[in-house]
Amino acid sequence: MFIAGGCVFGQTQGKTEYAMEVDSLVQLAETFLKDQKLDQCLVQGEAAVNLAIAHSIEASDAYGRACLTLGQCCLEKAKYPEAEKWLLLAGKTFESAGFSDLKNYARSLTHLGILYSDVDKFEKADSNFREALQTWKKAEGINSIDYADCLLNHAHLFFDKGQYDEAEAGYIETLSIREKLLGKVNVHYASSLISLGMVNWKKGNFERSEKYLLEAKSIFEDKLQQTDHPFYKNCLGNLSILYTDMARYEESETLLLKSLAIDEKVFGKKHPAYARGLNSLGVLYYRMGQYENTEKLFLEALGIRKSILGRESLEYASSLHNLATIQKLIGDYKNAETGFLETIEIRRKILGSRHPDYAMSLNNLAAFYKLLGNYEKQIPFTKTF
Repeated sequence: MFIAGGCVFGQTQGKTEYAMEVDSLVQLAETFLKDQKLDQCLVQGEAAVNLAIAHSIEASDAYGRACLTLGQCCLEKAKYPEAEKWLLLAGKTFESAGFSDLKNYARSLTHLGILYSDVDKFEKADSNFREALQTWKKAEGINSIDYADCLLNHAHLFFDKGQYDEAEAGYIETLSIREKLLGKVNVHYASSLISLGMVNWKKGNFERSEKYLLEAKSIFEDKLQQTDHPFYKNCLGNLSILYTDMARYEESETLLLKSLAIDEKVFGKKHPAYARGLNSLGVLYYRMGQYENTEKLFLEALGIRKSILGRESLEYASSLHNLATIQKLIGDYKNAETGFLETIEIRRKILGSRHPDYAMSLNNLAAFYKLLGNYEKQIPFTKTF
């Protein structure tokens, strides 16, 4: 009996030691993730998961954190199927443990919301964000950085859905919480300013948009001196988009080329962020009448988005629409018509028939048929709200 008891004790002690080793690997993976060393993060995270499975300690907090870290890392690398797998597994692990780690459970929900937003699964994104907000509220209250971060991402979802008033309300609330907790000189406050800049751009409030974006740019350059931060790159890219619409083309090109160089350095060329930069640069050259350069950039962006996001995504549809627009201008009418029609179908499926981007697609196709003198086809595609 004593020997049996000693055996059990030895097994328990062994599992405890393995759990500590898994925890050590997870901490290392978390550090690599924070430092954006994503390949190293994957190696350590996978080692932690494999060790936990080998010694049957998948129910441990460390295993859940390993899955969460891998999910976040894969999300950063735009590896969406793998990210979804790990984030769902993390949530299930924390749930099975009786929600003893409420904060990490909320993190898994928040990142699932981000993932589903990225791949245009808006209902799933909204459901995860709402549950995450309630979980953060329970764990920390509404005056917390984590709650504000989740609120911001939920507002991004409203932005993507074209619900700009709801998005702006979320951004303003996030800004207020962050200012109260952190003050105005930090990356979190600056990111809220960037978001407010973009929603005001969408609403046509260009002066207000520029004010927000320039304030954010000043925080990174003059106060924090962090011009290598991803949010700073976002600020440059968004400011360039605004300047394109304001016909300030030289300023826009300077900012875009700088932003694109940062994207290539951080993410490489096979990443949605790099494709967004190409797309924005293509729009700029289109406005400047440089159609040959425009077509090349739109084709490159389309190829990246197709390979990563597939044909049923809004970013793919955006590239497709832009390419069709330039093909119309250079007289490639057959490919232009195909692109316009495919864009309409994708946007209808994802956004529904009441979204302004869907209406814009219909009107653009109607204008295309009018150009060709095909008035019978033009009339059904004219859409107004």
